[in-house]
Amino acid sequence: MRRVAAVVLAATALMGCGAKRPDLTGPAMALPRGAVAMASFDLRASGDDARAASALARALGAPDPLRVAGPVAHAVAPYAAGRAAVFALPARDGVGVNTGAVVETRDRAAALAAAKRVRPLVRAERRVRGGVVRTGTGLFRGMNRLTDSPTAAAASGRWVIWGDPHAVRAAVVAVNGRSLGETVPFRRAIEAFRDEGPALVYVDPRGLAGALAARALSLPGSAGRALADKLAGVRFARPLAGAVRLHQHHLVVDTGTHDGCPSKPLADPAGGPADAEVVAGIPVYGLAQRQCRPLRVNPLVIGLATGERLNLDRAIGWLQPSRLAVRDGGVSMAARVRDPVQARRQLPRLRRRLDRLPGVRARLTGTRQLDISSRGRPHVRLVVRPDRALVFLGPPPGPSTGQLRSTRAYREATSLLGDRRLTALAQRPASHVDFVAVGAPKDGATARGSGARIVIALR
Repeated sequence: MRRVAAVVLAATALMGCGAKRPDLTGPAMALPRGAVAMASFDLRASGDDARAASALARALGAPDPLRVAGPVAHAVAPYAAGRAAVFALPARDGVGVNTGAVVETRDRAAALAAAKRVRPLVRAERRVRGGVVRTGTGLFRGMNRLTDSPTAAAASGRWVIWGDPHAVRAAVVAVNGRSLGETVPFRRAIEAFRDEGPALVYVDPRGLAGALAARALSLPGSAGRALADKLAGVRFARPLAGAVRLHQHHLVVDTGTHDGCPSKPLADPAGGPADAEVVAGIPVYGLAQRQCRPLRVNPLVIGLATGERLNLDRAIGWLQPSRLAVRDGGVSMAARVRDPVQARRQLPRLRRRLDRLPGVRARLTGTRQLDISSRGRPHVRLVVRPDRALVFLGPPPGPSTGQLRSTRAYREATSLLGDRRLTALAQRPASHVDFVAVGAPKDGATARGSGARIVIALR
C-alpha cells in the first residue's frame, strides 16, 4: 500500500512545470484489453496538487515524491512528459496478477533512451531472481516490483514500458492497436471522471477478484473466479472508475460505475474485532454488484479433479457472508444461514465430494463443523449454527479485545469520509500508512452508478 501511494505521489509531482492538464484516459491506449486495474497520472501537476504531493511524500519519510517511488522513477524522469499509468492484468493461468507501468515520453528516441536506462535494473533483478516473473502474484507485491525490481522493459512508440514480462508484451501489442482504451466498458466507466483530478483509476472487479481469489486459495483460475463470483458478489459487477484528490495527510478516491448496481453490505464493520488488520462488511461495497434487472442465469459450476462438477449455488447457496475480518494470520468470515434445512442436507454431500479429491481431507463433526485441509492451501473450517455460520481460513483467531468502533482509526476514518458510511477499514496495512477506509453514500447507496469513497491516510 505504501508503494501504491508512492507511485501516485511521484507521478503527480514528477515534472511540476504547470502545463495544462492532459487527458488521463490517454495511457489506456497503451494498455492491454485484459487489464483489470489501472491508475493513470498527470506528470505535470502544479499548484495545490504539487504541494499536497510534497507534503504526502514527507509523511512517507522522503524529502520529495520522486525518492519515494524508487530507482526506476529516477531512471525514467528525465524523459517523462505528459502522462503515465500503472496497470495489472491476470496471469496467463488466471492465478494472481502481473503488473506493468507505461510512461509517455517526448518522442520515440526519448522512449528508447528511457528503456535503455531501465534495462540495467532489469538485468540486475534477473540475476538476483534467477530469471523473470513467470507466475501471478498478489496486487501489492506486484506494485512493489514496479518501483525497483522489474524483470522486463521495452519501448513502443512514445511509450516506455516496464514490469513483468507478460504485462510488458501485452502493452507492446496494445500500443499497436488492441488497447483497453478502445473498449466500451472502459469508456463508459471513466466518462464521469475524465477531468476531475490529477489521477484516474479504473477497476474490473470481477476479473481482479477472480485472479486474487485463485492465488489466495491456491486454486485453478476457473475455481477462483467461481468462488469470487459467489462469495465476493462480483458475478454481475461492471467496471468502475474514480478520480483521485490529494490532501496534505491523505488521498481520497471517489468512484462510480456507469451501469452497475452496487450491493449493500449485510453487516456493519463497526462491530468487528478492534485488533483486526482488515474488517469489511460483505458484500464489499463498491466492488460487489447485483443485477439491476432480475434475470435468470445459469448456476455457478466448477470442475473438480475427479471429473465431477460441483454446483456452488446448490452446495453453498444457503450461506450468505456478512462480515470479513483479517486477524492473527487468518481470515474469519461471519455469515447468515438462509436455509437451515438445506445446510444440514448439503454439508454431508459437500464433505463427500471434497474428500474424494486427491490430497484433500474433509471431515464433518456432527452436522455443524466441516474441516477441510490440503497440502499447500490454508485450512478451512466451517461452523454452522441454526441461524448463522462462521468460516475460518487459516488459524482461528483468539478472543477479540473489543469492537472496531472503539478504535482511533475508526473515528478518524468516519470523519474523513464525511457524508459517507464506513463499510471497510484496514488498519496500518503497511509502513507509513495509518489506515485505508471505504465508505458508501448514506442515501442511495445501491442506486445505479453509485460508487465508494476510498481514503488512504498516511502517518
